Amino acid sequence: MTAAPQDNQLRPADASVPAAKLQVLGLAPIKRKLGDKWDRLSDLVHKLFERAIANAQGPNDHFIILDELSYVVTFGNLSLQQTNLMCASIARDVCEHLFGDKIDEVSVRTIIAEVVAPDRAIDAGANLDAALERDGVETIHTHSVQSEPSRPAAKVSENYPTPAASLVEPISAAHALLAEKGLKLGLFPMWELKKGASNSLFLTAFSGNGVSALTTGTSRLLGAEAPIIDIEISHLCAAAAYAARVRAENKVCALAVGVSYDTLGCFRSRIRYMAALQAMAFPSSNPLLVRIEQIPEGAPQGRIAEFVAMLTPKNVRVTLEFCSLASLRRVDIRLGATALGGTLPANADRVLALETAERLVQKAMAQKAFSYLENLDSPEHLAVANRANIRFGRGLALNTRHFSGLEPVPAFPLAMAPAGSVALV
Repeated sequence: MTAAPQDNQLRPADASVPAAKLQVLGLAPIKRKLGDKWDRLSDLVHKLFERAIANAQGPNDHFIILDELSYVVTFGNLSLQQTNLMCASIARDVCEHLFGDKIDEVSVRTIIAEVVAPDRAIDAGANLDAALERDGVETIHTHSVQSEPSRPAAKVSENYPTPAASLVEPISAAHALLAEKGLKLGLFPMWELKKGASNSLFLTAFSGNGVSALTTGTSRLLGAEAPIIDIEISHLCAAAAYAARVRAENKVCALAVGVSYDTLGCFRSRIRYMAALQAMAFPSSNPLLVRIEQIPEGAPQGRIAEFVAMLTPKNVRVTLEFCSLASLRRVDIRLGATALGGTLPANADRVLALETAERLVQKAMAQKAFSYLENLDSPEHLAVANRANIRFGRGLALNTRHFSGLEPVPAFPLAMAPAGSVALV
């Protein structure tokens, strides 16, 4: 048994701590195939595991190598559910990105439980291993299939606000968090262009008071700034609270929030966001649309599809916003998203804008998704969207009216007057 390089202290002996055992299975065919090269690959696997686990662990957590590609880890700063998500993500990365999708023999076994932590590092490995094997929930992960747990998973509680606690407090908290950054929170209608109506609200950060200065989109306004994950989770909580308000009045409205591609690309923030999302509850009459924002050009299609598959609890759908709609040319696999969209090039002439919008509609149809466009700020771009049969849109050419989420819930659907002004009834 080998201890991790840093000899961190675990919690007191009478405290419980979420722990997990990760074990790579089915290595024999790989070792035979690689022969002498196996030792080098084994070192690489160890480094990948150590890096991923270190990014997720806190200063008082533990990481122990039991034997060849078998580990025991503790996650004192995560819940049991978050620990399960963390280990599943580690296992998926090992199976898919290291061994490839053509090696069916390789899998990763995880066993997760809340155990009493030893008070000395020297006792940790054997004691935790025995406790996990005795009491843990076992799952086998492969590159394509994840087995059902062999024991029922323990019920855990999350530390995220829920609509049951308050229907207003999470929304106020989201306002306060953005105010610290000099931003505001708004619920903006997403307009169905042909019908001139809206049954969905996009909850997002915005800046600017005048019509010409209005800029929306949390990831666009904050970029890769560290606190963005906290803001994105607060938006989830606010959306769940508002959905409960709408539901309480027997009204129908979909809520949408954004999460940046960079957030999902970061291992630790992705686990936090997934855990928060799974702690939320959205009724079928008020579903949630999670928009993956600012997908960069060159983003691997398989990675995008993986993110979509992760973010699909009950009554949750995923939409995709591309930094450049030109990148849709290269999409040739099924992404699994409900909608595809982005923004027309600001300086594009009408011909190029129309070609881009029509390509978006065609690609969305091929993906069995609907199309949408953001920042329809000029009459010309709005005309292009209508000509190309874009289904949903949002921008200055439609209206800048939005809600705070704290006022009385309006009657849905919202109606848009012919001139572009909005009648909110």
